[in-house]
Amino acid sequence: MTWSFVVVETLEFLVNELRHRIKQAGIVLALNFIGVTLGTTAFAILWFYVRRRVSGTDSFGGICWMSYLFPLLILLLGILSACCIFYSRRGAINVAKDFHMSVIKKAQQPNKHIKQANSVVYLSSKHNERHIPTLYARHTANVIRLLLEASLPLLTSIFAILSLLYINIKATVALLPLSVAYLICFRNISKNGARVLKRYQETSHNLNVEANNDEQSAAKTLELLYNQTLLSRKCQLTNAIVQISSMVWLIFVFDKCFDCTPKGYSLLLASLVALRYLWKSLRQLTLQLAEVIRFSPSVRVYAQYASEYHSL
Repeated sequence: MTWSFVVVETLEFLVNELRHRIKQAGIVLALNFIGVTLGTTAFAILWFYVRRRVSGTDSFGGICWMSYLFPLLILLLGILSACCIFYSRRGAINVAKDFHMSVIKKAQQPNKHIKQANSVVYLSSKHNERHIPTLYARHTANVIRLLLEASLPLLTSIFAILSLLYINIKATVALLPLSVAYLICFRNISKNGARVLKRYQETSHNLNVEANNDEQSAAKTLELLYNQTLLSRKCQLTNAIVQISSMVWLIFVFDKCFDCTPKGYSLLLASLVALRYLWKSLRQLTLQLAEVIRFSPSVRVYAQYASEYHSL
């Protein structure tokens, strides 16, 4: 089970599941897009407002009340953006809940519709079809929710990159090596996480010490179990290091290659804010993908069961 195989197989099955809930998923994606668009618009208005103040212009074409209108407009857009994001996350939770509830309802049908899945490889030797609507369906529902919620940091990252390119293309291109290094690090961390998951799946039956008195095997299994939690922590560490490195590099590039004028410093400040949003959204995105990888063995078990027996 390679890293790419885990991701592709998991995403393929989950996309097929979301097709049955295309309306709900579409509303979640639309709300995320609207929320990110409103937030970006508020940031653009704030940048324009600050640049007007830095340039020494106290009024906007002689209209003094415009100085009060801009902050109120930014506040309104920010509140609307937060509400859209809240309802999109609520919608993602509802999609996951509806999926889980549908599995539970089908599991309560007469026994002739619930067949023994002898060919399904469960994560534990003690698991059977009774764990499908509980453990495996719950993990699959969590992954569906994570994928829908991942659209928000993905859209935020795209808008942040476009903002950086609009502010200064050369400075943004200078950040490309750090971005490539971040992607390589995340790929290596994910591959290592997939290997840990595979080893844990193969040795999970040793977790029950009463059934197996081999203390060394049980300790090894527990170590693999708790090593899975390090996946998200490694992603956080990598993101923090690359984030501070990119901000320092951006300051260095502006200081050496661009004019040290009030306008130049306003561009630098806007770039740092956009860069902060970019790495914050990438951090959230990579953490959600790490959770998807962590739950992928349970999703694969449910996918095997669902493909063989359409009763679930």
